[in-house]
Amino acid sequence: MFQKVNNKTVLTGGSYDLGRNLVALYIPATSSLYFGLGAIWDLPYVQQICGTLALLATFFGVVLHVSSNKYDASGAAYDGNAVVTKSDEGLSYSLELDGDPADLANKNKVTFKVVNSPTVDH
Repeated sequence: MFQKVNNKTVLTGGSYDLGRNLVALYIPATSSLYFGLGAIWDLPYVQQICGTLALLATFFGVVLHVSSNKYDASGAAYDGNAVVTKSDEGLSYSLELDGDPADLANKNKVTFKVVNSPTVDH
């Protein structure tokens, strides 16, 4: 559920995806279903149940947002850097891959953080 990344505790990818689906899909869908069925079948506590589900979705959305920000700040979200260097000749670009390049064979996407290098004078 949680993992340590650069001495920060963040959600694992699977936990984050589950939480995101709960907040964005399942909790609102459950609330809408109960609201509709409550109106049709005169079910009890419609306002209290739907209000509670809305509060839970909001709370877990904030928790996911904080975790996502921590994860991005840790650098773990990136596989390396895309370095942009400005010189008298113009801009040059390079990719710096963190870790073993052979690990790319096990990935379906690679994410680079853009880093603007200080100006190089010749």
